[in-house]
Amino acid sequence: MSFRTFLKVLAIGICFLLALYFFGLMINKPGIFPTTVGVIGGLLILYMTLAKRRIPEAFIVFIIFGFVAIYALGSFTKVRGFLCLHQVQAASSEAAPIEIAEIETTEPVCSLTFLPDSIAPWCGFIEVSAAKYNVEPELIAAVMLQESGGQPEVISASGAVGLMQVMPSDGIAAGFMCINGPCFASRPSTQELLDPAFNVDYGVRMLAGLIERYGNERDALKAYGPMPEELIRIYGDEYYYADKVRNIKGNL
Repeated sequence: MSFRTFLKVLAIGICFLLALYFFGLMINKPGIFPTTVGVIGGLLILYMTLAKRRIPEAFIVFIIFGFVAIYALGSFTKVRGFLCLHQVQAASSEAAPIEIAEIETTEPVCSLTFLPDSIAPWCGFIEVSAAKYNVEPELIAAVMLQESGGQPEVISASGAVGLMQVMPSDGIAAGFMCINGPCFASRPSTQELLDPAFNVDYGVRMLAGLIERYGNERDALKAYGPMPEELIRIYGDEYYYADKVRNIKGNL
């Protein structure tokens, strides 16, 4: 293979990898720009390999394509790889999987009288989880009010589920990729998190772990509800979410 041919193969490979990268963006963050670039990249590869009828280049590119296709099928079409498409702060503070059998699924009697009507139906779950994980019931109530307003079946645009808005392992959340793969692979399923008792227990367990890790409530809340960079620029404060929840807590 001559040096000129080598450069052609290298250019084709770069175009192919770029096309794959933008295809990953298309799956994880739909938009006209990455979709268009991905299509153009694919057409460019097809032209350079087939229209020119260069057998060595075509052979090498299709070998690469074969390996990538096998990888893609093996990972159920979830694009993983070159870059971390989404970094999620709370993913590194993952709570250990919870056995469903450990959670009381019938609402216990509750003595909390300060709860607003919207979350009063979940009073018993709040009180039990507060005692179980040594977290203030007022803090749990404030997070629930901010996250879901007491709606047990709500699913956010980013895929967070239920009363405490926990990111599941499936659905939209499965597309959030970290360096080692899906950020929420160890999380419960959406179906599990739609159960109010399970959701509150799991969410409070996560919150307790963050409080233990960071040593204070404010930083724990910042990690529980991480804000994207664009929102931090808008509000000018990376603790906007944390302080909002603490304000709700103070007014209960």
